[in-house]
Amino acid sequence: MKIFKKMNQFELIHDICNKMYKIRKYSANTFRVFFYILSLSKIENFVSIDVKTIAENINITEISVIRATKQLCADNILKKVPHTSDKRRIDYLINPMVEWKV
Repeated sequence: MKIFKKMNQFELIHDICNKMYKIRKYSANTFRVFFYILSLSKIENFVSIDVKTIAENINITEISVIRATKQLCADNILKKVPHTSDKRRIDYLINPMVEWKV
């Protein structure tokens, strides 16, 4: 029988980041995008922000943001959610089970 240690939020984020680092398949820009989105997440890990805003706020190109979000979505760390009022825009949901996926 496995016994799971209950982690506080800091320990959980630390564990996720440590596992992502050990995989070593993510670029610096992918980490920057992930941490920026993580820093903005509030209720239910949901972030409503567009690619252009992310790129401007962390000083990388829009193409780099698209590439990073595509990789994070492929690894099931982020999920793209259609914006409710603007169909051209995509919102992001941080997978609440990300700790088990990484």
